[in-house]
Amino acid sequence: MRAFLWISILAILGLPMASSIPAPTIPELVIKFDQASVSVNASNRSQSIAFTGQVTVTKSPYLKATVSLQASVDKGWDATVDPSQMTFTSTEPQSFNCTVDVLQNTPGGTTVRLIVNGSISSGIFVNTANATAAITVTGSLPASTNQSGVGKPGGNLTDTGNPATWGNNSAGKNDIMGQLRNNALPLGATVVVILFVAAVAGYARLRSKRNADVLSVEETGEDPFRGGE
Repeated sequence: MRAFLWISILAILGLPMASSIPAPTIPELVIKFDQASVSVNASNRSQSIAFTGQVTVTKSPYLKATVSLQASVDKGWDATVDPSQMTFTSTEPQSFNCTVDVLQNTPGGTTVRLIVNGSISSGIFVNTANATAAITVTGSLPASTNQSGVGKPGGNLTDTGNPATWGNNSAGKNDIMGQLRNNALPLGATVVVILFVAAVAGYARLRSKRNADVLSVEETGEDPFRGGE
């Protein structure tokens, strides 16, 4: 009887203590970028853009929470987030950094969306959230090649209507061989010019030999093209 009485007293005294512990709740996750959007000039080189942000959680005070983050861009660019995992023992916000690699030769007027997806687990509960930011490419791509497709600092190709003078005027090469040395003529035209020059040279050598033979006939009276009788 006394044992039963003591058990009843302990149970009554313990009820307030047990009822003071709240039931665990589903955690909430909030991800926020410090920059809603970032602009970058168009370039023929890859560029890196940095974002910063904060993660805030709401959870049961006696449970810890683990948050996982993952970054992506809807155009397929590379994106990373650091840290990719956070542990919360309180509701104090934690910061993250995000880096995006802008592809080279992306034209001006392109807008992409950066997304950071997050998940939180606390006890047996799980929840998710995400945040987005915009990246806009402005301006025009810098000119890196001239009209021939060969980038030459200070070069300026003009078409005078005469193939023999078409070339890089700033270099002062206005003859055909000058164009060959500067690789300004198209490949097909280059081959034709080389064959033409070779044919002219061969004809000149043949003509020179013929003239020498004729001169020999006039001096000796013998025709080298006729066999001896």
